[in-house]
Amino acid sequence: MKNIAVITGASSGIGKEFALKLKTYSTFDEVWVIARNLSKLDELKNEIPFPVKSISIDLSNMDELKKYVDLLNEEKPIVKLLINCSGFGKFDKTDNYPLEENLNMIKDSIIYLKSN
Repeated sequence: MKNIAVITGASSGIGKEFALKLKTYSTFDEVWVIARNLSKLDELKNEIPFPVKSISIDLSNMDELKKYVDLLNEEKPIVKLLINCSGFGKFDKTDNYPLEENLNMIKDSIIYLKSN
């Protein structure tokens, strides 16, 4: 089994900064970077000193989240480091957005992984 680091929101901001500083934490067989923008994730392959798996999904979409869960169950890696930096924000009055959209900014996604 391979030891991996998983970083969500890795295409920009603090998620990208964590990805660039990974070598200070430990050594990994592979780094899984997750965000919606695949081209920005692929750029990290030249900047991270470990093999990188770019995973382009929207973690707020349950169908896409299932793809990530399936990948974890299929490959069965040992997640040695998990950094969750994904998210989004709206810069206007909350009254200007539907309640569901506002709640998506603060809700937690619960993932059930199969244990072996």
